[in-house]
Amino acid sequence: MLNKKILILFFSSLFLINITTAQNRDKPPLSERMFFGGNFWMQFGNVTSIEVSPLVGFQVLPRLSVGTGINYRYYKMKGDPYRPDGSHIYGFNVFTRYHIVQSFADFVPGLDMGIFAHVEYEGLSLDNYYDINWSSDTPPGRFWLNSVLIGGGISQRMGQRGSVNFTILFNLNESANSLEGNPIIRIGFNF
Repeated sequence: MLNKKILILFFSSLFLINITTAQNRDKPPLSERMFFGGNFWMQFGNVTSIEVSPLVGFQVLPRLSVGTGINYRYYKMKGDPYRPDGSHIYGFNVFTRYHIVQSFADFVPGLDMGIFAHVEYEGLSLDNYYDINWSSDTPPGRFWLNSVLIGGGISQRMGQRGSVNFTILFNLNESANSLEGNPIIRIGFNF
């Protein structure tokens, strides 16, 4: 009777070890689940805006990833008597991205692009001058502009790990202080 229990326990252990090993084989190592990238944007005209926002992310599940990044933007309006040299805007963001379709190549050979949903919190530090309540008596300083962005985009694969992303986002708490109106369009990359 004891031998029978030991044999059952032994084979159950082998079975569980086999399942655990198979799960670990399916799950890529941490270095393969991390990704880097960012967005770069330039606009010239009445408004000059140059933005650089690097990011780092982590693939939690095959379709779900999370990440964070930092933002820097140089912003200048022509004819602005109060900020003739422009302003430096900086901050951070955290995001979640869910790949609805990882690759259309599963359905249409050769079409290696996917569709994703994107949710993001963005905090930006701006000069008090950009606050709608600003007046010439307002002391110099900065304030935080908090935004919740939601939207989605298309991801075009470039090689084994890289992709170019075209994203359209909407600011759910857009205000007169917001630097850009809805929709917000971004072109970025991951590798």
